[in-house]
Amino acid sequence: MERFLRRLTHVLLVLTWLAGSALIGLWYRPLGVAALAAGVVLFFWAYKRGAFTLRRTATEGAVNTEREAKVMVTQVLRELTRVQVSYLCQTFDTRAEGRAWLKQALPRIFHPSLDELHHNLETARLGSEVPSLRLASAILARRDDIQSLDKALDRAKKRHPEHQLAHPVVFVITDHLDATSDAEPKVITLAGWNPSTPALLPRVDMLTFVSEGEKGKIVRGQAHFSAAVAALGEFVGPVEEESDVFLAQPVDDPARHGVAIDKVPLGFVIGAAEFL
Repeated sequence: MERFLRRLTHVLLVLTWLAGSALIGLWYRPLGVAALAAGVVLFFWAYKRGAFTLRRTATEGAVNTEREAKVMVTQVLRELTRVQVSYLCQTFDTRAEGRAWLKQALPRIFHPSLDELHHNLETARLGSEVPSLRLASAILARRDDIQSLDKALDRAKKRHPEHQLAHPVVFVITDHLDATSDAEPKVITLAGWNPSTPALLPRVDMLTFVSEGEKGKIVRGQAHFSAAVAALGEFVGPVEEESDVFLAQPVDDPARHGVAIDKVPLGFVIGAAEFL
């Protein structure tokens, strides 16, 4: 709240100066222009001296800086990994055709490494292990499971057309990564469910609970799939002839029925689009 009030004060100061300059300009235009110019000069002078910077405590600054760094790393890793996975899921008639596709799909920040990346991808396609593609390989190892679950969901949908499909995806967790460890991203399977609606749920590692908001879906939290199904046994049960699909009836509040819901960790999703 304090930070909001301080920022509001800064905005009001700028607006007051603009209004004053406009009033002076109505009386004598050259003087109004001079007042506005003086205000601009003073603003940049004060900005450079840090007058508009909201101070943080040492602890708050360290936490925010670390979080921002993790978010940036996650974004870069997401863009690169999605292209790598998509490339390995396709076939090209020639290496030149593959390189042309890669150059088109790859964000510009990776273009200086285009040749090396292309060589590594082609090496991995031949079955050799490439250290820089360990994450992409781990994701591809889940592709058959994801596609099998989607087919099972489609079969179950024919018998339960009124239920929504909770499509499975691969979720790459990066929350635990930092600059002082050699930790690797974690790869799990995930499905999202709005518990206020009946749904067909695939057997995945984690279940994310969502709800509908004014601006779209809102993520409420995450729980281990097996634990959530056990706690919601009254509402969730396996579908006949589909051991990996569960029929879920609406639940008012999963947490009230014993589901331990945790915060969703920082990471990114690899879905069906990258596997095509």
